[in-house]
Amino acid sequence: MKICPYCGIEICIRRLPHPGFFKNYRICPNCQEKFTVDIDTKYRQAFCLCIVLVSLVFTLLLYMKNFEWLLPALVSYAVFGLVLYWGNKKLFYVPYKKDGSKPQSEKS
Repeated sequence: MKICPYCGIEICIRRLPHPGFFKNYRICPNCQEKFTVDIDTKYRQAFCLCIVLVSLVFTLLLYMKNFEWLLPALVSYAVFGLVLYWGNKKLFYVPYKKDGSKPQSEKS
């Protein structure tokens, strides 16, 4: 489980309500502060998205062509699964900053 960067309690992200589709933060149920994932996690998510797009192309080629694309499709999905697992192990939460401003807890 991950911990809140403000109060240090353990957070199960699946149990937290999401504030909206276009919001990239969550709110701690204990201290009511906003937090998000670190910047490295966002880069890993973009890398995963690229792998998924390549996997999709291999899957479409497998459907439209012959079974010669089966091995590349399977390998790309296995790589995606490993990168996703590795990325989730390295994920941690940081205070949410919007437009370069300080987090709410640092404001006086």
